[in-house]
This record gives sequence, C-alpha cells and structure tokens, in this order.
Amino acid sequence: MSSDKGDAKFLPSRFTAELSREREFKVHRSVVCSQSSFFSAACDGPFVEATSRKIDLEDDDPIMVEKMLSYLYKFNYGLQRATPTESTLSSHAKIYALADKYDVQDLKGLAQTKFAAEVKDGWNDEAFSIAIREVYGSTPESDMGLRSIVSQSAKKNIKALMDRGEFMALLVEVNAFTVELLGAVLETPKVVPLTCHGHSRPITHLSFSSIGDDGQYYLISACKDNNPMLRDGVTGDWIGTFVGHKGAVWQARLSTDASIAATGSADFSAKVWDTHTGECLHTLEHNHIVRAIAFPPQPHAQILATGGAEKKLRIFDLSRSSNASSPTSPISSNGTLNGHGSSRGALPQSHEVGPGVYEGTIKSIIWQSDLNVLVTASDDKMIRWWDLRSRSPVNEYEVEGIVGSCELNKLSSEGTAGGGMLSVAAGKNAYFFDGHQPGRLFKTVKTPYEIASVALNIEEGRFVTGGSGDTWVRVYDFDEEAELNLYKGHHGPIWSVSFSPDGKLYATGSEDGTIKLWKFCSEPYGLWR
Repeated sequence: MSSDKGDAKFLPSRFTAELSREREFKVHRSVVCSQSSFFSAACDGPFVEATSRKIDLEDDDPIMVEKMLSYLYKFNYGLQRATPTESTLSSHAKIYALADKYDVQDLKGLAQTKFAAEVKDGWNDEAFSIAIREVYGSTPESDMGLRSIVSQSAKKNIKALMDRGEFMALLVEVNAFTVELLGAVLETPKVVPLTCHGHSRPITHLSFSSIGDDGQYYLISACKDNNPMLRDGVTGDWIGTFVGHKGAVWQARLSTDASIAATGSADFSAKVWDTHTGECLHTLEHNHIVRAIAFPPQPHAQILATGGAEKKLRIFDLSRSSNASSPTSPISSNGTLNGHGSSRGALPQSHEVGPGVYEGTIKSIIWQSDLNVLVTASDDKMIRWWDLRSRSPVNEYEVEGIVGSCELNKLSSEGTAGGGMLSVAAGKNAYFFDGHQPGRLFKTVKTPYEIASVALNIEEGRFVTGGSGDTWVRVYDFDEEAELNLYKGHHGPIWSVSFSPDGKLYATGSEDGTIKLWKFCSEPYGLWR
C-alpha cells in the first residue's frame, strides 16, 4: 500500500499499526486518520503515538484488525468460515465491535448490513448461538445495531430454535439476550396505516406488480366508480387514472414489468392499457360482466385470460388480431368500429377453455409459475386447474362457501418447489394450495368469521384476512393458525388484501372507498420512519 498524501506538520504520511512484536502493518496516515477519529487523535494529538509513529493494537484480534485496515483502503472486506462451529456471523460481529471501538462508522454500518443479510439463513445453524454470545459480549447495552437483528430473527424463528439444545443453553447463560427476546415476542407495536384517497365508491380489487430493475413496484386498484388507478406501491402516491370504462371495474392487474395493465368491468368488457401513457390498447368485448383477468407471469405479456358472469374462460392473444365479425366482436360487417373496440382497430383473437364446464361466475384467474397451468375460482364453489395445452382440467377442489378472493403469493417459499402458494378465501375458511403442484391442498384454516379476502406472507409465516361482515383486518400465524393482531381503520367490509412483492407491506381495499397500506416489517420502510 503506497500513498504520498499526508500533512507533514504533524506526522509523516506512513506509520505502523503494531499487532504484536512479530506482526505489524505499514499504513498511511492520510488514509487511516481520515476515516477514524481514534486514529486521527492518536496521530495528531500530544500522544506518544504521534512521535513513535506506532499504534499498539495488541489487545485486538489480528485477523479482524487486518480486515478493518483492508476496508480502509478497499471499502470492503471478505470473510471465510474459520471452523464448522463458527460461522462468519461471529466475524461480522467482531468487525462491528472493532469498528465501533476505533470509530470507523462506515465499516460499522457495512458489518451490520452483512450480518443482517447472513442471519436470514444463518439462524438455522448452531453458530447462530455463538454469534449471539459474541454480539452481547462485545457491544454495550446502548448499541442495538446487532442486538435488535438477532432478537428479531430469534423471535421470527422461535418455534424451531426452542427445540435446539445450544439455543436453550444460550437463554440460560446470556440474560440480556433473553430479556430482549422476551420483549420482542411480547411487543405489540401500534400500526398506523397510510390511507390512499381518490376513489369515490367501494374498492373491489388490489394487485401489486413485481419489483422492477429500478427497485420500484406499483399498485393498481379496481373500483365501482369505473376508474381504475395506478399508484406507487411503496408510498401509495397516485400516478394516474385509466379512463374509459362505463361500468364498475371488478378486477385490475399489472403485467410483471408493469408496462401494461388489464381491467375487467361490468360494462361487458376487458381493457388493456399502456401504463406509461394511459392509452387503451385493446377493448375486449364480452357478452356479460367481466369479473376476472390475468396476465401470464412474464415481461411484455401478450396473452390475457378473462372470465366472468358469462361463465366462460377465454384466452386472448394480444399480438394477433382478426377483423372477422363475431358475436363478441365490436367490429361490424363493414369493418368499422362500433365505438368500444380495440384502439388498434382490430380485435385480438381468442379461444375458450373448457366450454360448458362453469356453473357460476368466474371470480378469479391466476396463472401459475408453469405458464401452461391456469387456476380459476368461481361461484360454483370450485377451484379448477387447467392445462392450456390440452384445454382440459388437471385437478379441481370444492370449497365450502362462495369464493371471496383467490391470489398467488409471490414470495418464495420452501416446500412448494418455488411456485409460491395459492390462497383462497371462501366462507369462513382460508385455503392454501401448493403453487407448483396443481390441486395439492397445503392446509385449511377455519375461522369464526366470514372471510372476503386473504393474503399470505409465507416467509414471515403470517396471513392477513379481511372480513365481509365487519371492518377488521386480522393477522394470523400460519403455522399455529392463531389470530395474532386485530387492526381497525376501515369503515366497511374489506374486499381485497394483497402483499407487496417484497412482503414488507400489505394493502387493503374496502367498501368505504379507501385503500390502506400497512407496514409489515420492523425496520423503517417507505414513509414509515
């Protein structure tokens, strides 16, 4: 390491960090002192280090000191697992404490970030208990940087950890951690939702986009005021309103890249919109109310599935158009538009899947991770899985009660082969199906209430319900099937609940015409500080 920078008035640019008589590092004053008030004071003040040009660090772990000094030059550090029983979690904790001791604040923040990222999976390792001992042995009570991370991780995974012998021993030995874990388990923080105004009638459906390359995601709402709206998914800020429907909009969805939107309406049409301009790209006429629409989970989607009160599941190819007149075409025999057709001048081609199968209104359509499999939920109390290649059902399940909602949890989950989990609200039950294996019921949770909507955050082990007979938002433990929290905020039944793609908030839409965003994480997020 070489540098000619430095202020000769106090000290030549080079000095030595001495770890022991056998081990020392030649470092540059301008590099080290500019990033640490400790080193700056030692080198510039009336101390022996200023004249000897040596700083004695013999009390510190030489490997960790080397990582710290490396960071001062490279603004990063790397670690390798030392032994099978000591993960890099403990090393991150040591670096965190060392950075605090020598006031290298940027390094302290980096160590905290690396620690938090590793603890997401590292909790399920006996080295987690070793790291907790290190955290509580090397940081003061007032420094909650790492302490809050381990206590929240332990709280989240408490059931599995209580079966581990080394963790139980830790609870006995490290009283400070035990007290803070107990506080985390018992805490019931006040939840203050963000309220999104703009609609004038009941909200019928909410749906988030995926997270884009820029880290942004969006929320679209359907409403009986005929005007679906697009919002910033984190803040709820209004972006635009899609104007064109002449009846209540029952469902609205975004493509995964949020470049286009689709809406289904009581005006007997589904519309496809450009989300950047608000332009209506296609109007797909039907013979009855359109209650459900769905894009496949792929960017630049050119396929749309629709369903509704005409009891037909239709698949539209948006990339191919036909000018032929048909019973559902808005195009007359002379080729002119009747006023509500595709803005491109031609009706996209479509075909029906499973003609004659449905005995009730199709309420929801979900594309699974396998693009060849489509799920529908209908008023005949049936959940059906369709193979689009054969256009035949591959499985079906009858629920108890009329379906209120049917959505696919987009967060990853173990045990479901990466396909997420399908959550269905029907009657007083919440049904959870494997999102990868058609028809495989994971579990049914019975509640005392009529459920209008349900959304699952499988990573947190929680699901949220909205009731059709009350105004409460209820949060449940997925494993224990126990109600954890009850939140008041709406003034009417809650018809739609949806988790953001990162799981850090969820949205609720109500009969009262408002959308509310509820924070679902312990750290600051979005407008919650």
